[in-house]
Amino acid sequence: MSNVYAALIRFNLNSRTFILCLVALVLSLQSKASSTILRFKLSKHPVEDVISQFEYLLSIDQDLGGEIEIQPDIIQKPISNYLNIQYFITLKFGSNSEEFKLLVDTGSSWLWIPSSEFNGKKFLRKYMCLVSTGCSILDSELKTLNYGRGQVRGPLAQDTVCLSDSKHCIQDQKFILITDQAELNGIQGDGVIGLSPREYIDEHAMLLTNLKQQGIIKERVFSISLKDKRNKHDNGELILGGIDQNIVGERLIVYEELVSETHWTINLQGIALSKLGKERKDFGKYYQGMIDSGTSCIHMPWDLYEEFIENLFEMAEITPIKSTQNLRYFWCNEKTFSKFPTLEFVIGGETFRISPESYIFYQEKDICFTMFQPAPIMNTWVLGDVFLRTVYTVFDLEKKKVGLLQQGLLEDSILMILKEFTQNNLFIIVTVGGLIGILLCRRQLSQGIQNLKIRRKVEMRKNVEMIGTLPTMDSLNGYIKDII
Repeated sequence: MSNVYAALIRFNLNSRTFILCLVALVLSLQSKASSTILRFKLSKHPVEDVISQFEYLLSIDQDLGGEIEIQPDIIQKPISNYLNIQYFITLKFGSNSEEFKLLVDTGSSWLWIPSSEFNGKKFLRKYMCLVSTGCSILDSELKTLNYGRGQVRGPLAQDTVCLSDSKHCIQDQKFILITDQAELNGIQGDGVIGLSPREYIDEHAMLLTNLKQQGIIKERVFSISLKDKRNKHDNGELILGGIDQNIVGERLIVYEELVSETHWTINLQGIALSKLGKERKDFGKYYQGMIDSGTSCIHMPWDLYEEFIENLFEMAEITPIKSTQNLRYFWCNEKTFSKFPTLEFVIGGETFRISPESYIFYQEKDICFTMFQPAPIMNTWVLGDVFLRTVYTVFDLEKKKVGLLQQGLLEDSILMILKEFTQNNLFIIVTVGGLIGILLCRRQLSQGIQNLKIRRKVEMRKNVEMIGTLPTMDSLNGYIKDII
């Protein structure tokens, strides 16, 4: 792109021609991309009482850590954001194109939506298989999917599932049409879209495999870019079939091989808390990290949790006021973020940093809490949405790898440094600002005096020419002294 701009400038095009060329270039790039890329935006919901909602939802947060089953294009989907806790995309089911908002979960495998025969009032949208001309129940025996402490159950069905329009539809996609659920009331959408690295379950192709087999995407690769709830206009994207070059640009993605066939789990080469002026705290090297978009927080092994939290608040020099659902609450304001350390993960030889802006939930009512919780999995960290909002992540099923690229940290860091400097050096800033103002005013005054001198000299010369006689040197010096 920069070469094109340079070429346009080199030919010295006028501004109007230059703008027209740029517009034509952008339109050509967009038309080219539109034939191969379909973006899926994420959405969010406004909620007044965030803390009570968050405590309740986090009670089932680890439920979506991974379900257990008991019995040639790029598609870009917008994602919706619920309180920075759950992220959704919208898919269309059946011949009537009924829309369902599905939680994006890289920790589980199955796609499921509620049936019209669902027992209860949990879901607003329910799917009536009989109404769709392509829907059929493949097995009337109920299939059960267990999550942490909850579960869903229903028959196996198949129908057409469209990612956007009729050009991107999966024929005969298998999914669970649930008829009841237990302890999963915290899910705010209409169902779940599982995107774990499992290719088949009981010979049934999972969604990503089906997309490739039917020629909708060329590679079984997808990537996720999550955004913070503070960004009201962009919640992120799910990109099926490739990566977002607008995010990646010329930077290199760091890839790490999977160590699991059922989850997006990779090796972590180091974990630490780091803060300027404080001693760095390392937490060991021999851990694994499961990247799970169905988990809101960052979960860590039980035996490490208390030590981690103690060091976190000790480095921040802040005392928590209470603990609920293993969340640590503390009094705070916008100035508090700069007191906390940065969380660092070393993966593939590169350090990925999670800023306090990302792992602290700010209620704007002087109460904050850290988004860390203990996990029941030995030696495994569950890297949920807190991690994904800071690291652009590529899930490559073809090569059994996960790709990572830092994003968003620079902006948070700059804002934090500016806030901290402003808070701690207000007197210096005011003093320096005043001195700069005085210097600028003095410069302007000096320039004004100089301009006045020049004008008076010009006037004097005009007067001399009009009189026709030259003044003596003494009278000229006196004249100059007068104007000075």
